[in-house]
Amino acid sequence: MSTPRPALIAVLAAAAVAVSACNSAPSPVDESALPQLTEATIADSPPSDSPDGRNFRVAGVLGESELTDLAVAEGDILAVRSGGHLGIGTVEQLATGDYTTVDVAAGCGSLSARGERFVLACPEGDGAGVIRLIDADSPGAPENIRVPVPVTTAAVTGDGRILAGASGEGEVLVITPGGDVDAAIDIKDSVDQLITVPVSGESDRAVVIDRGNTVISGVDWTNSKPGAALRAGLGVGRMSVGEAGTGVVFASDTRGGQLLVYTVSPVIMLHQMATAGTSPWALTWDSADQVVWVSDTADNEITAYSVAEGVPVAVGSLRSTADVRGLGTTASGDLIAVGSEGIQVIDTATRSNALGASRTG
Repeated sequence: MSTPRPALIAVLAAAAVAVSACNSAPSPVDESALPQLTEATIADSPPSDSPDGRNFRVAGVLGESELTDLAVAEGDILAVRSGGHLGIGTVEQLATGDYTTVDVAAGCGSLSARGERFVLACPEGDGAGVIRLIDADSPGAPENIRVPVPVTTAAVTGDGRILAGASGEGEVLVITPGGDVDAAIDIKDSVDQLITVPVSGESDRAVVIDRGNTVISGVDWTNSKPGAALRAGLGVGRMSVGEAGTGVVFASDTRGGQLLVYTVSPVIMLHQMATAGTSPWALTWDSADQVVWVSDTADNEITAYSVAEGVPVAVGSLRSTADVRGLGTTASGDLIAVGSEGIQVIDTATRSNALGASRTG
């Protein structure tokens, strides 16, 4: 089980400050001044006020409750979650009800996607778990891989392996494409979200966040050992991968109101940080505009940040639907947000206007 590690976190916080300050000498960290570590939670939104773009509730069973997660497969296929159901289809299919529904257990964790597959990790009642691999083109027949850990998060690597872990458990499984557990890596931190990060010319890197201890850590899965770990702000919320191949990872510091920017090669390091609203949560990289979009549920805003300079700079904002818990971009150029009021689709022209207004203002 994950336990607070204040002494280690203090040391890592000092190391992170040293990196972000371009190797200037950090001040000693007073452990007594560190806030009590508790899991960051998303702030409730006020009702939305004329959100930008197209907004609609999903037709059918998914429209009966709020949407809590989103993943986008290669192309324009979305997976959205509502209660015990996943809805898989295009924007138009979700709007009309002509999508595929996959029933999921309440304890299943966060969605991820790689290529044309969605990945969902779910604990089972016997202390084991199942990883569900869902093909975007034929989602009605998921492949189920059973594992001896009650997994809640999983992601696929570029060579087809699956990395998985469980919230409250300090272990990452390395699973072969055939479904066999190849290694179990003790990382000591709770595995609340796990992502795989493409790095050009190298094997994918793996990154984990532990929300209770607000720690972000690498996993050296190719050598079956834990990687470096860093304190991630005052209360880390979510992670997202940056431009493919660059090894960049974005994280929201939900309690601290910050955007955190990391690189993962050769080890995970904090490179940039900036204020990002009151309660940032979901993030997604927009390759077309070269910005990262971050939702702020307290203010019903989605803000774009450029990371081209030494500090993330806000370069545009959009009015969002309420309680945005998931963000993604499609191959056709739409920015997608999901929340308590349904789906928000923001096209290229609307985003360009928001970015242009900031850059020329």
